[in-house]
Amino acid sequence: YTWEPNRSPDTFHRMTYVSPQVESMLGHPQQDWMMTDLWESSMHPDDAEGVMEGARRVAKTGDDYSHEYRMRRADGTFLWIRDEGRLLARSNDGRPGVFQGIIVDITQQKRIEQELRDTEQHLRALIEQIPAIVYIELPSTQGDVSPFIYVSPQVRELLGYSPEELMADPKHL
Repeated sequence: YTWEPNRSPDTFHRMTYVSPQVESMLGHPQQDWMMTDLWESSMHPDDAEGVMEGARRVAKTGDDYSHEYRMRRADGTFLWIRDEGRLLARSNDGRPGVFQGIIVDITQQKRIEQELRDTEQHLRALIEQIPAIVYIELPSTQGDVSPFIYVSPQVRELLGYSPEELMADPKHL
C-alpha cells in the first residue's frame, strides 16, 4: 500500500494504493480502503490509540515504522497484522509526502507465542511444586559468572539457600 499523510484536512491517513490481496486478507473491497477511513475504523479498540499515535509521529518525522496490531475483518473477526513501511518521497517543502508499506498476517505467530507463554506458565507451576530442586546450568563457566541461569524455589526448603543466593555463589553446592 501507499499513503500520503495529511493529504486533506478531513482525513489523517488515506491510502492512495492498496493491493488486491487486501480483500482476501481483511474481507473489504480494495477500493473501500482508499475511499474511506476503513483503516482507522477497523483497528481493535485496545490497539487503536497506540497505532494512531505512532502514525501521527511518523507522518511528522518520516521515520520508518513497524507496528503489530489487530484489525477487524469484514466478518467481524480479528486478525493480527504486522504493518511496516518507509518514506518514499518528501513534499517540496520537506514534509513527509509518500509512504509505502506492507501488511502481513501474523495471527498464527501470535497464537504460537500465546501457546508458548501458556506452556511456560504450566511448566513453571509444575516445576515449582515438585519436591526437588530443578535448575538450568550453563555448559561452561567463565570467570566469576554463575553456571546457573535458573534454580527452583525448593532450594530454600531443601538446602536453606534462596535461588538468588545459589545463582550468585554456586559454591554452596
